[in-house]
Amino acid sequence: MIAKAIYYGLENLSVFDGSVFPTSIGANPQLSIYGLVAKLVTQLAEEMRSPMTAAV
Repeated sequence: MIAKAIYYGLENLSVFDGSVFPTSIGANPQLSIYGLVAKLVTQLAEEMRSPMTAAV
């Protein structure tokens, strides 16, 4: 299961950035962050299209 990047202080807020990495992943993590964000946004869009079938 993928992390959903949900902020637990506010309802309906997701945060997609480099803070999900536990340590520095290199000199320039830009492409890794872009890839992670693309995957998370795609998952969020699928859940928003069909909320009744979204994984819990």
